[in-house]
Amino acid sequence: LMDFEDYLRQHSLEIYPKTDPKITAFRQTAFRLSHLSNLSSLGNLIEKPVLPASPQDAANFILTLCHQVTYLLDRQIKAGIEKFAKTGGLTEQLYEVRKKNRGY
Repeated sequence: LMDFEDYLRQHSLEIYPKTDPKITAFRQTAFRLSHLSNLSSLGNLIEKPVLPASPQDAANFILTLCHQVTYLLDRQIKAGIEKFAKTGGLTEQLYEVRKKNRGY
């Protein structure tokens, strides 16, 4: 994430704001890719994402993807923490199954 921001700054290129129309288009492309029901169908996409020719656009596109991935990973981690707090870890779950099988 910071590498792409640094690249843009070091080359005096603009970091597009989230509201920029190009960012909106980038986000829509990423949304379509992230909502595939089966990743094996990825090779059959009619519209394959193409990295923009402009270094500024390309770096902003990848920066946008990094922001989206970071957001999704944060959500996944929070959900994992909540699940762990409610159901415990694998060892605890296995112990409960064993207790039930032994009639405790």
